[in-house]
Amino acid sequence: MKKNITSLELYALDNELQILDNAKVTQIYHPENEEVIFQFHARGKGKTLLRIFPGKFLNITQTRESTLRPSGFCMQLRKYLSGSIVRKVYQKDSERIFIINFENKIGDKFVKYNIVIEFINKGTLILTDDKWNVITSMSYHEWDVRSIKTREIYTFPTPRFDWKNTDFKELKKLIQSSDMKNLATCLATEVSFGGLYAEELCKEVKLDPKMLPTDLKDSDIKKIVEGIGVFKEKVLTPNGFVYEKHVTPFELIGESILEKFENYSDGLNTLNPLQKTSPYEKKIISSKAVVDQQEKAILDLKNKIELNTIKGELVYGKYSSLQKLLEIVQSLKKTKTWVELGEELKKEKKIKSVDLKNKKIVIDL
Repeated sequence: MKKNITSLELYALDNELQILDNAKVTQIYHPENEEVIFQFHARGKGKTLLRIFPGKFLNITQTRESTLRPSGFCMQLRKYLSGSIVRKVYQKDSERIFIINFENKIGDKFVKYNIVIEFINKGTLILTDDKWNVITSMSYHEWDVRSIKTREIYTFPTPRFDWKNTDFKELKKLIQSSDMKNLATCLATEVSFGGLYAEELCKEVKLDPKMLPTDLKDSDIKKIVEGIGVFKEKVLTPNGFVYEKHVTPFELIGESILEKFENYSDGLNTLNPLQKTSPYEKKIISSKAVVDQQEKAILDLKNKIELNTIKGELVYGKYSSLQKLLEIVQSLKKTKTWVELGEELKKEKKIKSVDLKNKKIVIDL
C-alpha cells in the first residue's frame, strides 16, 4: 500500500505531533530493524507512543512490542535520551525530514540532543549533540555531496523548493522555467508534492494536469498558490482517510473512502510497513492495475462511440440543408474573399460563428 510519506503528509503530522512538546521520554524500544518506538509521558495525555519507520512514516500509536534484548542502537538512544524532555518537534522547511529537539539533565548541567529522521531514499534515524555531531545512527550512508558517519557533523540534503513558504513570484519562476512534460509532473517533482497530491491540487484549482507548465497564465499560477494555501489549512487539524491505495490527512475529491479516523495517526495505524508482499501477490496487483486501466480505456471508447453515433445521426438528419449550405459556400468562394464570405454567412441565423483564421464554420443544428 503506502511506500513512504510525502512532504504534505509530514506537514500534517508536524501539526499533529505538537502534543509531544515538553513530553518526557520514559522508554525507547527497537523491536524491528526498521522500527523505533519512543514512549513519552505527555502533559494532559499521559503515556504516548511514537512509532518511527525511517524512510516510510511516523505516527502516534497505541500498542508496541518489546524485545528481550535491546539492540546496541537502542541502548545508545536510551543512554542519552532516557528522562529527557522534548523541547521542539518540527518538519525542516517542506523537506521529508523530521526533527525532535531534546534536553536532558546530566548532573548539574542541561545537555541538548537532536533526533533527525530522514524519509528520503531508504531513510534513517540519527542522534546528534547540540552542535549536530553524529553520536549514532540507525544506518550509515555516504553520497557524493554528504555522508552520515559517527563523530562527523550531520549535514542536511540540498534543500528543494519550499512550497510551505512560497509566493506567487517564486512559484511563477519555477513553473515557467520547468521542462516537465505536464503540470502534474511539475507539481509532483519540482514543487515536491508527490504524484497523488499534485493530481489533487489540479482538481482543487480546476486546472488540466496534462497542460504544459509553460502554458500557464498568471491567473492559473495564482490559483495554484491559493490551492496550496487551502491544503495547508486542511492539514492544520488532519483526519485520517483510508482508501484502497492511500491513507491521507484530508478527503480526496471523487475517491471512495473505506474508513475515516479522527486524526491522521490513527489512519496510519492501519498500515504495517514491515509486512512482506509475496512476488505472486505483486504480480496479481500489477495485473489488476493493467486490467483496470484497460477497462477504463474500453469505457472511454464506448462513450466516444455513443457520442459520435449521436453526432452522425444528427448530421444525417440535416443532410439536405447542410449539403445546400456547403454548395452556397463553395459558390461564394469563387467570387468573394474569406472576409466577405464571413460577412455573408453571419447573416444566416443557424450559423453560430465563422472562424476566418482556420476557415471553419460552426452551425447550430
